[in-house]
Amino acid sequence: MDIQTIYVAWYAAAVSTIVLLWDIYKWMKSGPKLNIKAKPDMTRVLYTGNKEKSIFIEVTNTGSASTTLTHLVIYRYKNRLDAFFGRNLITQGVVMDSSFGPNLPYELNAGGRWTGGISQEDLIKKTGNEGVLICGVNYTHADKPLKTNLLMKELE
Repeated sequence: MDIQTIYVAWYAAAVSTIVLLWDIYKWMKSGPKLNIKAKPDMTRVLYTGNKEKSIFIEVTNTGSASTTLTHLVIYRYKNRLDAFFGRNLITQGVVMDSSFGPNLPYELNAGGRWTGGISQEDLIKKTGNEGVLICGVNYTHADKPLKTNLLMKELE
């Protein structure tokens, strides 16, 4: 066999392997990629007389496909360690009517944004003000909710 043929064969094998790995990488990174932020102590400034504080929740989709947000959920744990391991759950619930944005279910397109909120005072009244609060959003492309943590003692 000619040495040039061997070089061409090795070159073709290397290029095809790189292309295969690139396609696998693109396939794994495709689909929705959601980010969630929760900001406590927010008030509505346009509504006069209403000083009620809320937890403002924002979900953005920086991925390449749309998904449907189905539920806004909350979990409360005794401390951060319990929240990390998902044990000793004190309270959990589904927020049926979120303020600050459109109700769920909501189709979140690629590059889109959804906002919602939870009444902070009502939440503290119903669940107490100790421990770690986890706000999350369930969506159709995952079995578990997308979550973010808040310390309950930071909430007034």
